[in-house]
Amino acid sequence: MQSWRRMPKGDAVLNVPCRSSQGPVGSVRDLIRSGGVRSVFQPIVSLTDGTVYGYEVLSRGVEPFESPFSMFSAAEDEGVTWDLERACRLSAMRAVSQLPRRLRERAFFINVSPRVLKDPRFKQGFTASQLRAYGLNQGSFVIEITEHSSDGDRDGLARMAEHYASQGFRIALDDFGSGDSGLVTLVKCTPHFIKLDMEIVRGISSSSYRRKLVKALVYFAMGVDARIIAEGVEELEDLRVLLELNVPMAQGFLFGRPSWDAPLREEETCGLIHALLGF
Repeated sequence: MQSWRRMPKGDAVLNVPCRSSQGPVGSVRDLIRSGGVRSVFQPIVSLTDGTVYGYEVLSRGVEPFESPFSMFSAAEDEGVTWDLERACRLSAMRAVSQLPRRLRERAFFINVSPRVLKDPRFKQGFTASQLRAYGLNQGSFVIEITEHSSDGDRDGLARMAEHYASQGFRIALDDFGSGDSGLVTLVKCTPHFIKLDMEIVRGISSSSYRRKLVKALVYFAMGVDARIIAEGVEELEDLRVLLELNVPMAQGFLFGRPSWDAPLREEETCGLIHALLGF
């Protein structure tokens, strides 16, 4: 069982998940059954005003399934991919619903695995009515989609994007520029956010080619009313170049690592952002 402690924060008293004390599990089925799937938050920051725009909500397990890759790889082998996907989404909704009201107004980016595209239940897995049951609104959620593990089914990804957008969710194209996320997917999914793959972002301070590419993408995004998010920002030199190129948003270890209590430390994070940006 996951333990909880109560922590006062501002205008609310929050039930906050502690680090799981659960021991290793033998299978993903056991992980799901025991409630071992938990959520952590990583800040996504605005480079224009130095605020926290929102958080990516990431899933973690317990040994030996601490990482999403290990969890979903094993889930596929066990034939429980859908069950794990559902557990991750439920964990995310619970985690966000536990936040103080002022923090629930941020944008929350939720990954949806392409592995469930062909499962007839995938449209039922994350709905506006489910969010309302947790006191949440779909307008605060951004669905992240990527071609990873989609077997090249770009039409399926487009249907997924259309399905969620029709419910009032916003769409982000994750890992854009990687080998699995390209221009065809961008055109088919017409996302609200384009998350640049870290391989494009890292080292941009020393690569004129990367700088010209990102400059063009920023211009394109402005023309289609989308926003660029630079992923994997770890170096101050790269951040300075992103600012020069008018990249509006960023995410990476430079601003904060994923943690269960990141939203509760938002004031501290904003102070760090202001120091980095020279505000």
